[in-house]
Amino acid sequence: MNGLRLFATFALLQCGYFVLLVVNIRAVAHAQYVAAIVTDGLICLCGWTLLKKIVAADSISARLGYITGGMAGSALGIWVTRVWG
Repeated sequence: MNGLRLFATFALLQCGYFVLLVVNIRAVAHAQYVAAIVTDGLICLCGWTLLKKIVAADSISARLGYITGGMAGSALGIWVTRVWG
């Protein structure tokens, strides 16, 4: 994989992972059982996918995408769930 594609892959996966984490935390805090259970399953699926990708890639592009995606995912997750208060 070229550097830009690797960056984008990791950024998108990690962003999705962090969105799920934030949504899950907020769902648990608001006792929304269905949302918590669904996001738990999706977190596991995303984590498994990330592990498989990480083993195959070790580059600066992958690391930067991983970090950038996590930061963007947290912000996006907060924005998506801000209606819960």
